[in-house]
Amino acid sequence: MKKFFQSIKDEDSFEKIIGGVFGVIAIVAIIVEMFLSNFTLDAIAGGTKDIASTLITVVMLIVAIKALRPNKEEPFSFEKDLKSKLNAFVSENGRMIEVKDTEEGTQKFYELYMQTDFNAYFGEKTSLRSGWFMRIPPVSEELYAKEGLRIAFHLNQGTFFGHIKPENEADAYEKIGEKIKALILRETNEKDLICQYNKSKKEIEIEFKKPLTTQDDADMFIRVIRKIYYSYLVLGEPNLDKVNSK
Repeated sequence: MKKFFQSIKDEDSFEKIIGGVFGVIAIVAIIVEMFLSNFTLDAIAGGTKDIASTLITVVMLIVAIKALRPNKEEPFSFEKDLKSKLNAFVSENGRMIEVKDTEEGTQKFYELYMQTDFNAYFGEKTSLRSGWFMRIPPVSEELYAKEGLRIAFHLNQGTFFGHIKPENEADAYEKIGEKIKALILRETNEKDLICQYNKSKKEIEIEFKKPLTTQDDADMFIRVIRKIYYSYLVLGEPNLDKVNSK
């Protein structure tokens, strides 16, 4: 009996049970009718035909019940949704972006590294090392549901200035950082996040004011990453002197 009730919880069990119950009742009634007719040839032939018709009706009943029942939607998972969107972003920009999981002491991070040679964007081979572009905590429901989640984007020399350090280096980095900061603040809701440029670390730091739990939150998170990534492409040092024309 316990197994019977447990089976009802399965996706297709309800339809099968209802159809089976009506089918058994109908078949039993047909057999009783044949018995009362003393199992004559006419009664057996008629009963066989009735059983076949009943089985067809039962199958149609199961299909109809299943079609009328609303499909159960899988519960939304912020972690699954954001990981999927991050994977899609990395896949779309695979020539320029790569993933690295890193640790500092007891802290773990999910990092994106970006090619500093923009020839890679056009499919050219490059021997230059990539520089770290973004650092975020590992994606999890529990961690991202807390207020004050922080992520960082690093300004590295290779991306913006190539091999030559700029004059007034601190000012040069700050000009880029403040420009990207202004873009993010302009393109997002001030209720959602705080964005600032950390001059000593050469980093754009973003703190989310509210928990990130919904699909809209995941979309906003990816939108911020895209905006900053495109800013790097626009403001970076392309260094395309060695583009292969073949």
